[in-house]
Amino acid sequence: MTEPWFPIRTKWLLLRDFRETDFDDVHAYGSDPEVARLMDWGPNTPDDTREAVAKAIAQQAASPRTEFVLAIDHLAAGRVIGSVALHWRDGPH
Repeated sequence: MTEPWFPIRTKWLLLRDFRETDFDDVHAYGSDPEVARLMDWGPNTPDDTREAVAKAIAQQAASPRTEFVLAIDHLAAGRVIGSVALHWRDGPH
């Protein structure tokens, strides 16, 4: 996979790489017990959130890049409301 295929923009959302400035938005949903109740993480402490954002940013430098943790940016609200993780498993297929 050599050509970038994101960011992906829809009428309401933008899927994009994470940035350090996303911390406050990520912590807002990541520390919410109701959001985390069905997840295998959280509710997050500030350190948990810093680690998650840093890990997402660090994986952006991999070459070839096989892990894509993308921020889900709600365009009307102007904030990150979640994330999606995609894993490239088999290049030829």
